[in-house]
Amino acid sequence: MKLLKPNLIESLDSGQTIAESISGFALDECDIEARLFENQTLSDADITSVELKGCKFINCKFVNCNLEKMGLTDTVFLGCDLSNCNFNEAVLHRTAFENCKLMGCDFGEAYLRNITYEKCACGYINLSRSDLKAVLFSSCDISNADLSQCKLHAKFEDCSLSGSNLFRTSLQGMDFTRCKIDGICVAIEDLKGVIVTSVQAVDLSKLMGLVIKE
Repeated sequence: MKLLKPNLIESLDSGQTIAESISGFALDECDIEARLFENQTLSDADITSVELKGCKFINCKFVNCNLEKMGLTDTVFLGCDLSNCNFNEAVLHRTAFENCKLMGCDFGEAYLRNITYEKCACGYINLSRSDLKAVLFSSCDISNADLSQCKLHAKFEDCSLSGSNLFRTSLQGMDFTRCKIDGICVAIEDLKGVIVTSVQAVDLSKLMGLVIKE
């Protein structure tokens, strides 16, 4: 899988807070570009349809924020907490989340291209009906997530998908051999072409009502 990384310039403007930048966007309707935000907290903010390009967030916290239909391009989040934020119908290009808390985030019906989730806590994340292409999940906890009815072209490395819902999501060509997939919910027809270990295959066979004698 070819994955394009975020393209950021070396000198980012750190002269504004997140709230100030959002206010400027609301007044001028100009994209928020080439900004550095560090050690900031944003609470109860409506950032619907805001466009962020070439920005970097370090140790920032978003509390009860609405990021619906947001546009993110060439943006990086390092050590940030975005738990329970709403990214519904957001459009993300060349964006990276590293060591972030994304528990309960709603990425439903989102459009994701060239996205990296690395060492992130993604439990109970919602990606239902989203469109993922060239997306990497590396060393993430994605347990109890909703990935139902997705267009899923992603790679999972050393992740836990335990208890997650992948119903009506085609798993053709997906390699789960380095992941935990116990207790997943999936339609039998969507398992065609999935790559699993022999132990995982035995567990998945139970979905077909098979009884394995040892």
